[in-house]
Amino acid sequence: MEGAEGNLPEKILAKRKIDVTIVTEFERAIAEKIVEKGGRISSSELRKILKEVKKEKGMRRGVTLTRLLRDDFIARVKVPGMHPFYALTQEGIKKAGIEIKSKIHDKLQTSS
Repeated sequence: MEGAEGNLPEKILAKRKIDVTIVTEFERAIAEKIVEKGGRISSSELRKILKEVKKEKGMRRGVTLTRLLRDDFIARVKVPGMHPFYALTQEGIKKAGIEIKSKIHDKLQTSS
């Protein structure tokens, strides 16, 4: 028994693959900008990043803050005594294909 995709025309499947690639590039660009800013950003900074990346990629729709949160690409972190901030999740880092090394990781590597 064929799945739902077996019944779709090839043109539609090809278009879906292209859309997935565009969204992946978009997410990767967002992740890189978040890492450039230090890994944690405020909600206003995140909105600016989304706006910049959409302008760079020529997109109007597709990826929203809500979707990034729902797909566990980024997470809203609330620490007592601090304003909430957004950071990449482990899943978001894997999706974006970014390798992040912390200062602690570097110290452990050099001491071994």
